[in-house]
This record gives sequence, structure tokens and C-alpha cells, in this order.
Amino acid sequence: MLPLVVAGPAQAWSWDCQQYLRHKGYNVPVGGEAAKACSIAEDGEGSAYSLDICRTRLEALHVKNKYSVPACKKGAAR
Repeated sequence: MLPLVVAGPAQAWSWDCQQYLRHKGYNVPVGGEAAKACSIAEDGEGSAYSLDICRTRLEALHVKNKYSVPACKKGAAR
């Protein structure tokens, strides 16, 4: 019998953030800087501080504010 490997729910939120950015036309490589920014929002459980760091890092990568804010919120959804 093969073990079943399932991504934990915590990984799904960061993935939602990354997918949102991809759908908006941004290149978001797995493990890249944008993916790391999305993970900050997730790891901080949506605290104002973690959302601000996520947003700031995405905008440093030239993500428009109108996309960085909702992306980070998707990354922190719980």
C-alpha cells in the first residue's frame, strides 16, 4: 500500500496568493521571492505586520498595489 501524501491546509493559502498573482499576469516561480512573500502572510496568520511585509516585498518586485494587497490577504486566509 502506498502512503497518501496531501499538502496541509497551511500550504494552500500561500498557494492561493501565488495563483492570484499568476492569474494577474505575474511570473511567480515556486520558491521564488514572490512565493516567499506570500508565505510571510500565511505564517503571520494575517496579522497587520505580516500583511504589510508581504505587500512591501511584492511591491518591491513591481507588483501593483491593487494586486499585492488582495494577494497577501488570500495568502493569509484562515
